[in-house]
Formats: sequence, structure tokens, C-alpha cells
Amino acid sequence: MPNEAVGAEVEFRDLNKRYGHTKALDHFNCEFHSGELVVLLGPSGCGKTTALRALTGLMQVDSGQIVVNGRDITHTSAAKRNMAMVFQQYSLFPNMTVRQNVEFGLTVRKVDSKRRVRQAMEALEMVGLANQADKYTHQMSGGQQQRVALARALVLRPAVLALDEPLSALDAKVRVQLRGEIRRLQLQSGLTTLFVTHDQEEALAVADRVGVMKEGKLQQIAEPWELYNEPANEFVATFIGESSRIPAVIRDGSAFVGDQEIPILKTSTKRTNGEATILVRPESVQLEMVQPHVPRLANQGVVKNLTFLGSTAKVEVEMPSGITLTAQITPSESMMVTKGQRVALRIEPKAVLAVAPDDVPQADPIKVVTRVEEKQPSQVS
Repeated sequence: MPNEAVGAEVEFRDLNKRYGHTKALDHFNCEFHSGELVVLLGPSGCGKTTALRALTGLMQVDSGQIVVNGRDITHTSAAKRNMAMVFQQYSLFPNMTVRQNVEFGLTVRKVDSKRRVRQAMEALEMVGLANQADKYTHQMSGGQQQRVALARALVLRPAVLALDEPLSALDAKVRVQLRGEIRRLQLQSGLTTLFVTHDQEEALAVADRVGVMKEGKLQQIAEPWELYNEPANEFVATFIGESSRIPAVIRDGSAFVGDQEIPILKTSTKRTNGEATILVRPESVQLEMVQPHVPRLANQGVVKNLTFLGSTAKVEVEMPSGITLTAQITPSESMMVTKGQRVALRIEPKAVLAVAPDDVPQADPIKVVTRVEEKQPSQVS
């Protein structure tokens, strides 16, 4: 299908939206570049779907602006925004064939019949369903139905494609397959795309950039690698990926875990002294077996749980101080680990994050995240 749509530049400017006493969007600001796939990620009720519905014109904001290609469309009707939306539940017409479902939007736009058929078949070809055009949707699997919904959106050649948790109703294997298809189609079409999900693996897999939201505010928007390795605050650090939390103390710009000093590369907190927390990714924790005759040391703990995940395994280890660390190991290593076993742990400092409360009012939920300077692996007490 010829790419007649040109990905739009989109900007949310200080959007606010309330539902009663709840702030769905709270001074929400975000920009999308032309042809970019941006994922809004966050827990239920964080405002991500509200932002998407505001963009497509399905709801009005209380204040702020939505600007597309330099034009304010805040009060423009949904029908005049040249956007297409794919919903979680497909919203297909059961009394229509696949091709008729895809043609529907073109029919509403009064496109002539020959052109409708041609463009619908081109869109179905893109999603690999051209040979299913005469079937009814109830004769298709969930994954195929969602492909029909995608074709129905793509056939309109919109400037912006909006995806509202489009894969959440599908089983795990189909979700992985279809998210790859969505990314391929988005790159092929050049559409600026806003994808809303609560699944962080899904977000990191498909996005050019991921925006993490909490309570109506954008906490950080960045490329997946940066979001994972350099989170802007504690919420992002703990929401994206998995971390073990270790109590520490900041003294004169360094973090101390017991007697161990961990230099801090950078910090935006004004405090130079006080309590802190070290956040450690599982892949940054190295696990070593301990022979029975070796004396018990501070960096040794007891295996409390082992979870096999196919390509990796996770081991939860309780340390003498009472804290629990999670280590990521290979499947072959997991065969040598049992519950109750004593093991030693080491941390790769380059991947360690230090979280310290800044000198802001207690009501502010955001805490500062800093990254620890890389040096030789250190032991955990």
C-alpha cells in the first residue's frame, strides 16, 4: 500500500483532566516526533489512556493544548483529526466480511467502491490476511481479528495511529508475534504512533521511546535502554524491571552499605548526609556456591526461592541483615542451586542505583535516583 500518510509531529502542552476529585492528567507535557512510536506505560489509573483518548478527540481536556504539525486541534472534532485508533476488544462488525470491515472507514468517507476494494486489499496484504478477505470475523482467531482491526486503521492512512492496549486480550505467544508485526507495520507505514500498555516488556520491545506515567504526570520519557539504565527517579527505577533494595547511608557524596563505601557518580539531591537505598538489578548480582567447610561471611546468604524462566532463572537470597537480593543466573547454573543452600553474592557496581530522599516537602512522592560509578565488583553485607 503506498505510503500517502506522513507521520505527524504531536505535542501535549500542559494538559489537565479531572474525573471528580481524581487528576487523570496533571500538567501533562509530551512531544512525539514524526514517524516515531511512543509507548505510554504505567499502572492502572495513571492517565495513559486518558492522554490517548484526548489525542484522538474521544474526550476533551479541562485545560491545555494538543498541537499536531503546529496546529492546535484541542477543540477539533475526532472526525476531523485524521487519526485512527485500535482498541483492545477489536470492535469489528460480526455481520460483515473481513474486507467489508476494513472498507468501513472508507465508506464513511465516501470513497468510491473500486478504490475502497483496492485499498482494503492492500491493507489486508500488509497484515497478511489478503487470502482471508471473504471470511467473517467470528471465523477467525483473536490474533487474526486484531490484524483485521489494524488493517482497518491503516487503510485510512492516518497521520497518527493510536493503539489502546491492543494486545492485552491475546495469549502470550500471539502477543509476542503480533507486537513484532505492529512494529514492522509502523516502520513500513511511517506513522506517528501512540501505543498505550501496562506491560513493560511489551513497551521496551516495540518503542522508539517509552514514557512512564504516574498519577497523571509524565515521570520520564526516553529510549528503552536509557529508561532501564538511567531512570529519572525512584518510581521509574522500580517500575521498569526488577530491583533488590538495600538500605544505605549517604556521607559526603558516597553511599555506605555497612563498612563498604560506594562512590556516587552524580546526584541531584542537596543532601550530602542521610539515609539512602541502593537498587540492584538481578543481572548485576553474581552468585557463587559456598563449600560447607567455608566460614560464614557477611556476603553470604541462604537461598529462599528459585524461579525457572526458560532462558534465565531467578534466585532469591536472604542475607544475614534480613534483606533479600535477587540474582539472575543461567538455566545450567540453576541446576546446582537448591533452597536452603548457602551462597555468596557480589554486585557489579556499574549497574547499581542509589536512591536518596531530596530536601523537598514530604508530600512529594518523587525521590532522586543516582547511578553508581563503575569500579571493581564489591561484596554485599
